[in-house]
Amino acid sequence: MQKDRIILGISGSIAAYKACDVASSLVKLGFDVVVVATAAALEFAPARALRALVGKEVIVFDSARGTREETYGILEPLVSDALVYAIVPASANTIAHIAHKQEKSAVDMCALLAEQYHIPKLYAPAMNTYMYTHPATQENLALLKAAGWICVEPVEGRLACKDEGTGKLAPVAAIVDAISVVSCKTRDLQGKTVVVSAGPTQEALDPVRYITNHSSGTMGFEVARRAAARGAYVVLISGPSALSTPFGVMRVDVTSAHEMFLAVQTHAQSADIIIMSAAVADFTPREQAHDKLKKDTFGEVGQQPSILLKPTQDILAWLGKSRMSHQRLVGFAMETKDLVKNAQAKLERKHADLIVANNLRDEGAGFGTQTNRVTFISKEAVQELPLMDKRDVADAIFNELLYNTPLVK
Repeated sequence: MQKDRIILGISGSIAAYKACDVASSLVKLGFDVVVVATAAALEFAPARALRALVGKEVIVFDSARGTREETYGILEPLVSDALVYAIVPASANTIAHIAHKQEKSAVDMCALLAEQYHIPKLYAPAMNTYMYTHPATQENLALLKAAGWICVEPVEGRLACKDEGTGKLAPVAAIVDAISVVSCKTRDLQGKTVVVSAGPTQEALDPVRYITNHSSGTMGFEVARRAAARGAYVVLISGPSALSTPFGVMRVDVTSAHEMFLAVQTHAQSADIIIMSAAVADFTPREQAHDKLKKDTFGEVGQQPSILLKPTQDILAWLGKSRMSHQRLVGFAMETKDLVKNAQAKLERKHADLIVANNLRDEGAGFGTQTNRVTFISKEAVQELPLMDKRDVADAIFNELLYNTPLVK
């Protein structure tokens, strides 16, 4: 089976060496990666290393070895059916060339071909902070935006020139995430709004301590990522999580169950699909101490301490009662026994369309893993899915909602 192709352009920046990691990551994701580069880029990212990573020669326009027309002849069939053209890194010079439609390298040529064939175009700038903020560069960035280029914004940090400021290449993981999202061929959520909750909540006892759970947010973040890739406008409401925001997703950070409820209230009205994958605390302390609680707060040493709790707002139940008729509602259930029975009861109580249930004790299905083994519970069926990457579980959820089958080939 022919692999989907990504054209990776590399321009002359000291950050070009990171393109090797980008290329390697894309190959691991199953893409056919074709690398085009400027001559300057190969001073920082050796052609031999790139060839070893992607399994083919790097394409460079060299007027001493061939004409512009010959280089076009090589590039055109590659670009014409590519999923994405991504320039990582994009130097100020390359950005200027593309903005003004100049052809001084194979990287520039691919940009014109990508526009000609309406291939999604993405770039990740990297340069000195003064160069990045210069009016000429900002004007060129505006021209690229108007031409439909997607920018993976540079970040602040210490640059190779020892300056501090914006201009540092975005993290490799963020760039690969962006390319994966833009390259998605299935856009069946275009025009839809998807609200996703993810991660744990923290219920404060005092300014120091809190009650929480082991959720990392991985499942919810993958749901948000795949929704964005499939064309949706995505609002991700996340409890405390160290995970990076998926590309193209609007993130709302909350801490407590009450804050999550308020955020869901705010965004649910505009949603077409609501997926509650967060591990929301069922109980919270009745009172939060203003100061740190000391041991003697609970009585004499050796006495059994106690904390009075009260139920939190049941967000999924509130959604089930208040949602509009066109909205689809998905809840999650993590169990340790009687999985189907408990999930079916939850489906009925919460008035959801689908419950995604898993057993904490199943291998590969616990907290913090990249895989999950889930069972879909709906009014119509109970469908047990095999152990899958959470990315594939996320796609299965949308397939079920859109096509009534989790596994669409």
